[in-house]
Amino acid sequence: MEQRYSKREIDLFFGDAVQISEEGNVPYGWQFKDENISIKTAKGNKLNCFGMITRNNDFVFETTYEIIDSNFIIELINNFSKTIAKHTVIVLDNAKVHQSKLFKPKLRIRARYEGYKYNKNECLCRFFVSNHSELW
Repeated sequence: MEQRYSKREIDLFFGDAVQISEEGNVPYGWQFKDENISIKTAKGNKLNCFGMITRNNDFVFETTYEIIDSNFIIELINNFSKTIAKHTVIVLDNAKVHQSKLFKPKLRIRARYEGYKYNKNECLCRFFVSNHSELW
């Protein structure tokens, strides 16, 4: 895939989700012996983001305060597939949300453009078990 991407035969995106929290977390701190130190934290919002990035830093993302589930990712990829101009591969990890009964049938999504007509361009999701080292 990397070689095909280098030759510009395909577009190659790497996708993942992240959660950003406003809640503070101080796992440890420096203090003198017999000195009590406390740091008050407050509960905050959690922002979830699912994004896909290329080695050229082309970045597609969507954020939500809701849980990122299969429906969220399918909708993002469906919308993304309407914008692609050539065969596109999205590399994802084996997260449960990517392995769901709802998500698996959607692994091949035909790209649509020019009046939403189907063409030969595809958006294809691929999974790798632990890391993506075999790609480069």
